[in-house]
Amino acid sequence: MVVPAEASAWLAALSLFRERPDKEWSLVDCSSILICREQGIQRILTADHHFTQAGFEVLL
Repeated sequence: MVVPAEASAWLAALSLFRERPDKEWSLVDCSSILICREQGIQRILTADHHFTQAGFEVLL
């Protein structure tokens, strides 16, 4: 899925990034996490452990 990067989405991702200094999430991770939450996605095909930290079911 390709989602256009609107300014409001990046600002929300930046907010999440700043709220979680305890995590080593990148800004792209935060953006992807928020998009998945908005789309109701719970299972993700990735090897990135950051998504497990965010509460998603990682399929790799």
